[in-house]
Amino acid sequence: MEDKAPSTPRTDGALEEGKQQGSPRGGLGHAQQGCLFFSRLVLEVWRRVRLEVVVEWPLLKQRWKVLLFGIVMQYVHGIFTQLAHRMHQPKEQPLHDVGFDLTPELGPDKHWVSETIFGLAFATFVLWTFSPFVSQRKRFYTVVMWTRLLMVLVVCQALRIVTFSVTQLPGPSFHCRANEPTARRPWPSHWTGHLVVDVGRQVSKSCGDLIFSSHTTFMLTGRH
Repeated sequence: MEDKAPSTPRTDGALEEGKQQGSPRGGLGHAQQGCLFFSRLVLEVWRRVRLEVVVEWPLLKQRWKVLLFGIVMQYVHGIFTQLAHRMHQPKEQPLHDVGFDLTPELGPDKHWVSETIFGLAFATFVLWTFSPFVSQRKRFYTVVMWTRLLMVLVVCQALRIVTFSVTQLPGPSFHCRANEPTARRPWPSHWTGHLVVDVGRQVSKSCGDLIFSSHTTFMLTGRH
């Protein structure tokens, strides 16, 4: 019978290394390395942000008027969507549509689903437009991107204003149907009331402007 080779004991160096790994000292070293890596990452990101600001600033000085016009147009668009809500003529049942026959309704208690999907998609797009400030690979300029985006939105929103101001259709949403308190907005006692835009209500409880969907406009423009 062959004799089995005796097992080799761990050397003193290996034992010492194991003690160091299991000791609090070794854990402290790992923590220090992690902090050092994080600090280097923060400094690198800050360096990229500063370099991108230097590049984007001249573009911003050239195009700030276009950006300001696009932002002001969002306010004007909000005024007219409120006006469409005041002119809204609700009905108990929505108009017949093939899409409604093919897709079931989520129900009044599931209204948050569509708003959540839109909010997440829009938020990720906005964050993506600022990716040149932190990304190593540069594919576009943020100022140029927002200038083009706002100009496309201005054209689409101008057409949208004309469309729902001329043609009012009853909204299919549950909050836009007859006997619902949110189906219509009261007319203001003074014309200055039209200048105050309720952003929260316009985002989630708007009616009368769905013939030309604002959500669809934002999604197609931003994701194209």
